[in-house]
Amino acid sequence: MSKLARWNAVGALAVVAAAAGRMMWGSPGAMPPEVLAPVEMPTHTQAIKTLWQEDEPAWQGKFEHFDTAWSFPKPVQKPNPPILIGGESIHTLRRVVAFGDGWFPRARGGFDAANEADRLRRVADAGERDMATLSISVFGAPPKAETLDSYRAAGIDRAVLALPSAGADQILPLLDRYAGLL
Repeated sequence: MSKLARWNAVGALAVVAAAAGRMMWGSPGAMPPEVLAPVEMPTHTQAIKTLWQEDEPAWQGKFEHFDTAWSFPKPVQKPNPPILIGGESIHTLRRVVAFGDGWFPRARGGFDAANEADRLRRVADAGERDMATLSISVFGAPPKAETLDSYRAAGIDRAVLALPSAGADQILPLLDRYAGLL
C-alpha cells in the first residue's frame, strides 16, 4: 500500500475519533502525478474505504495492494465518512459521480451556483447516478447573505467560509458575523 493511502486512512481516522464521527474526507480532483495520478484515484479511494469498512481487509488494486491489514479506530459514520472530491473540471465531476459522495468546488470568480449544480446533475444523469446520493459543499464561499441564499436555492448543501490565520481577537468577531448568515 502506498504511503499516501496509509497516511490518508490513518490520519482521517484520527480526526474522525476526535470529532466523534463528524467528518467528511476530501480529495482534490487532481494532484501532481508524482503524488497521485488521476488514474490512481479510484483505486486509492476504494483501498481507503476497504480499510475503513472491514476488520481485516485485503486489497488488490491496480495501484494499491495490501494483504491482511489492521486499521483502527473504525469510522463512526457507516459505511464510511462521506468522500468529497474537489475541483471544477469535467474530469472531476466524472470522478465525483463514479466514486465520490459529494463535490467540493471552489467559489472563485464567476462561480454560478445554479449553473455549477446543473453541471453536476447532467454528469450524474449521464453516469446513471442519483443526485440525491451526492452533496455539494462550496469551498471559499463569499460571506454574503444573497450569495449564500443563491447557493441554497441551487441545492448546495454547505458553504465553507474562509478564516484568516489570526488570533481569537480577530476570529471570534468574524465567527459571530458568519453566524448571522445562517
